Amino acid sequence: MKSTNKDRFSQRQFRLLGGLVVAAAVLMLPEARLNANTQDVLMGLGTCYAVGTDLIGSAIHKPPVADHNTPDGGEDPNFTEAVKTYKKCFSKDFRFNIILSSGAVIPWESLIPNHAAGNAPWLQWANFVNNAFRGSLDSWDCPAGGPCNTNRYESTQHQLGTMMASARRDGTGFLQSYLTATHTFHIDANGKSLEENGSTGFSIAYGTYQNEMVKENGRWKIKERNLILRRGMTVPQPTRARR
Repeated sequence: MKSTNKDRFSQRQFRLLGGLVVAAAVLMLPEARLNANTQDVLMGLGTCYAVGTDLIGSAIHKPPVADHNTPDGGEDPNFTEAVKTYKKCFSKDFRFNIILSSGAVIPWESLIPNHAAGNAPWLQWANFVNNAFRGSLDSWDCPAGGPCNTNRYESTQHQLGTMMASARRDGTGFLQSYLTATHTFHIDANGKSLEENGSTGFSIAYGTYQNEMVKENGRWKIKERNLILRRGMTVPQPTRARR
């Protein structure tokens, strides 16, 4: 039976459609494999950030002021290790923004002082976290080689959950995770607060991290980390009953 022009046109349409389907499948497969292969890496960057932050939360020694504007010249190993950890996580253009429950945004430029602007971003952020946890440099009252008397926190713990990661074909990615951050106030052996406002017990914050990722020299890094802060509260330490 001789095929008509209409039949030949339908056949060409079918072959074209089939070719497009195959091409689309081929184009989609690399991205699917990319997501599967990099999901753990992207999630690990969120964990990397949390580990570095909690290392600073456990730093207790007085950090001397160094020429490069970091409040630690290597005296506290936890702070030193935190800087190394941040360096593994952050891109050269890293920035951190805080979004309050009201919707107001505290941008990177408002968090980082002008005198530190020339430093690498991982060092800038380590300084910010250090001052937030231990108080401003002027308030430190620390014996030589010993724990500071004005440590705000004894330790911190940043716990991440409900993590969702995706990678794009252009070498960028996205990671979102829920945050529960616990900060334990530092008290002395008699239960007296060493925090400037006299707080005891611990504070807890809830929020969501949203991260833009980028491939830098073949390695995934965090380019921008936004903390959507949902709520925070302080739980005081129970008072011992007198006998």
